[in-house]
Order: sequence, then structure tokens, then C-alpha cells
Amino acid sequence: MGTRRLTELLLTFELWDEALRLAGTPYLEKQNDPVREAARQRLLAAAHYAKGDRAQAERAQAGLEKALSQALSERVEAADEAERKAAEAGKSGADLARAAHDVLQQRKLGVDACRSHLAETRLTAALTRKDTTAAELQIKLATQLGGARKARLLAALGRPEEALKLAREAAEKEPGHIFPAAVLVETLWEQGKTDEAKSAFAVLRKGAASAELNLPILKRLEPVARACGLAPDWRPPAEAPKDAGVRPALESLGPLRWSPQPAPVWSLPEDGGQALALEKFKGGPVLLIFYLGSGCRHCIEQLNTFAPFSPRYTKAGIPIVAISTDAASYLSKTTEQASLPTGFPFPIVADPGLSQFKAYGAHDDFENQPLHGVFLLDGAQRVRWQDISFRPFDQPEWLLEEAQRLLKFSSPSHPRPTGARP
Repeated sequence: MGTRRLTELLLTFELWDEALRLAGTPYLEKQNDPVREAARQRLLAAAHYAKGDRAQAERAQAGLEKALSQALSERVEAADEAERKAAEAGKSGADLARAAHDVLQQRKLGVDACRSHLAETRLTAALTRKDTTAAELQIKLATQLGGARKARLLAALGRPEEALKLAREAAEKEPGHIFPAAVLVETLWEQGKTDEAKSAFAVLRKGAASAELNLPILKRLEPVARACGLAPDWRPPAEAPKDAGVRPALESLGPLRWSPQPAPVWSLPEDGGQALALEKFKGGPVLLIFYLGSGCRHCIEQLNTFAPFSPRYTKAGIPIVAISTDAASYLSKTTEQASLPTGFPFPIVADPGLSQFKAYGAHDDFENQPLHGVFLLDGAQRVRWQDISFRPFDQPEWLLEEAQRLLKFSSPSHPRPTGARP
């Protein structure tokens, strides 16, 4: 969701340099999911076209076409798999068809999004070539274009009445939002409707106290601000609501950006009494699995689900440690239930007093009960990911991929998104 929102913001506010700077970093890296990858390639194609790099833009467009092809292929494969499972369950006739149909419908939204992204990219390419015939065709196929962005494209196609109508509708639909309000001002100004543009600009200003003036859409409104007799920084002063109580200084509330919290340190006994300390893993990541002892059937299933993946985690440099509510003398009861003949391929330690369950937040203080928890720590022993629940987390393959992605953020070589600054 974070990647999707970042992509939308970069595209909407035309932050092309920022998009290209982040391409290839963990923030905008290549996605395995074809729908998400299509959205990423759409952004990169738009950025390259805007920067005049046609070769790179066409390369991104080819990546988008590949993502659409993959989405279509996966849709059919998923429908076939659903039909096969329905047949194995003894269903036949209409039930088989319904199983396949349901999956096709579920996947349709993603395929439609890919098609719309591709049409939008082809539209941009056509406008770059000044091929209005091709552009007119593609704008009909770009069914998921937002109203304000579509208004700008209609204006570029020489359809001012439709552009203004859409810009008005978008601004009315999202009152107080900077982008549609700015698009309406720009559209009115371009069409010579000076007085209306000034009135729309006055509406925009009301919600623009913290707007970033170097956003391209706002920089293009500088002539409007001058015509209104305003200073270069035309934003009104920010006013705090008078009924909000006492507001503390922002710096007293913590850092501007989220940062991972330090993991509580521990030293806990293994079976036999020998202590294992978190300090042993310092300098590299580690995955901690908090489970509710040998008597929890679901916890044993969880450990047996992770066990076959342990070599892959180890190869990725992410050892696993399981932390039990049992006393050290009872840890063997967990090992006895391992599905692998050699037992569990990771150490198991005891926390019968629940001190670490509480320290890590895997504890319901109201009910005074431990909870299942999985925690990914990085090399500096900070918590990069966690899952705390009434039921065990059981997706080791997904987590391994996600852990490798998240751990890239530990590297200072990857820039953070900065966005525009006033």
C-alpha cells in the first residue's frame, strides 16, 4: 500500500526526478505482482517521456506490456486451478464453471488496471509524437484515469470544453485537495477565463497553508498569483483550530520520519540449560518466533511449517530462533513433535516467566495471556517487521521474500523519498 501511494503521488504531482531517483531502490523496485509492476512501469514511462528520454520511456512501456501479458496469463492459470480444485472436491457441471468464473472476476480488476495503465502510457507517447489520432483512441481506453489528470490530457488534445467540465467536477468532488483545485485554476487560466481563475485560486489558497510551492502544478500558477497581486509565497499563514487544546511542540513528539524500534535484549535457556543470547546474532538479521509452548497444536503446526524453510532463511543470512512459554526442561516436548526426523533446524529457548513476550508486546495485558508473535530484527537489532496475533503466522515463503526486501532499507545507500520542499 505504501508503494502504491508513493507511485500515485509521484505521478499526480509530476515529480519525475524523484521517481527516477527512487527507481531500483527498495521504494520503487521491480514487483513480482504484475499489477503492481504495471503501475510502476507506467510511472517510469511518464517520467522518461517528460524528461525527453524516449528510449527509456519505450523500455518502460515494453515492461508494462509484459506485465499485462503476465496478468492475463496468471488470470487464466488461476481459473484453471480453481476449476481443478473444485473437481477434486467432487463438484461438477455448473459448480466447476462457477469456480472458474469467480476467479476470473476477481482477477479482472487487476487486468483492467494494467490495460488502463498501458493505454495511458500509449496516450502520452502519442502526445509526444503529436499524433492526435492515436491519442484520441488511447484516452478512451485509459478507463482508470482520474478526473483532474484526464482534464489535463483533454486540454492537451485540444478539447477545452471537456477539459474544463472534468476539472470542475474533480474540484467539486474533492474539496480542499490541492491537485484538483490547482488543475481547475490552471485550466481556467489557459482558456482565458481570468476572473474565474482568480476566484478558483482564492479557493485553492484557503487550503494551501502548507502546500509545497515547488510542485510543478503550483509553479505553473505563479502568473495567476501575480495577477492577484500576491507575493511569490502566496500561501496564507497556517492557523491552528482554536478548539484543539494545548498543542505541544512538534519536536517533542518524536522524529519526523518513522524509524524501527530497538529490540529488547534477552538471554534465555535452551533445552539443557545453556543460555542463548540475542547478542550472538548482532551484526546480522534474525527472525524470532514467539509460540505458546508444546501444548499449543497450532504453534507446533507453525514451527513445522517454518522448519522446511529454515535452510532458505539461513542461506539468506536470516537465522530463526523460537521462543517458548515452556520452561527449559519442557522444551524437549516441542522437539518431539517435529515433523522432520532430525527435529527442528533452529534453536528453541524458554521464557516461562513471559518477560520477553511482554517486552516485545506479544502479550495481552488485559487478559494476562501471551500472544503469538513473529519479529524480524535487522543487523542493528531493530524490529523491521512484526506480526502479533491470537493465531500463529504461517506464511514463511512470503515472509522470506518480504524480509529480504525490508532489510535492504537498512542500507544507507538507498535514498529515502524526499518529495518536494517549499
